[in-house]
Amino acid sequence: MSDSGGLSGDAECPPPAGQFTCTYEYQVPIYCDLETDYCKVDPTGDLYSLACVTRPATCEPAPENCDCLEDPCADNYCGVDEELGGITVLCPLPE
Repeated sequence: MSDSGGLSGDAECPPPAGQFTCTYEYQVPIYCDLETDYCKVDPTGDLYSLACVTRPATCEPAPENCDCLEDPCADNYCGVDEELGGITVLCPLPE
């Protein structure tokens, strides 16, 4: 903490236990549940919409294979964090 009571430095904060960070570039993050959610990033204007979406109960995505999410945005981009296992889906830019 800084002398003014605020946080000092600009490093990323670790997520709470059992959660992973859902964010895009410099937006304020939200935190999704590692066991049940995936992070959905949707370009809706100047800021991207961030949402924790419940994944199907039988879905265990692997890097480069997120078909079990049944989310059309996963065809654009789906990544699985190798360290924590968090899943992020990025919807395409609107045409």
